[in-house]
Amino acid sequence: MKALEDLRTTALETMNAVLGSPVTTELIHRTTDARESVLRAQEVLLATLNLPTATEFSLLHGRVRSVSERLDTIEDQLDELVGQMRALSTTPRGPTSAEIRTHDRTGGQP
Repeated sequence: MKALEDLRTTALETMNAVLGSPVTTELIHRTTDARESVLRAQEVLLATLNLPTATEFSLLHGRVRSVSERLDTIEDQLDELVGQMRALSTTPRGPTSAEIRTHDRTGGQP
């Protein structure tokens, strides 16, 4: 167990020395700067080619999904309305109020 503890201690000391060195710090900063430069270049390229970014595509996807859900709701409402209209057209009905008034005024004569 002593050997394992010594190995662990040595590994931690080595990692601390590497991570704490100015060379490693500079390398991390340069890598971060390079990543940011690549991201900016990617945004410029996508804008130049008139292509959406992943964020824009995600927003567009959400809007399309929302429109699709609204259309589904409208379709369901139209189906219900058609059913109601069919039910009304097959239901026997009495004379309308206008027909009754005409009938009363004419004394039943057409």
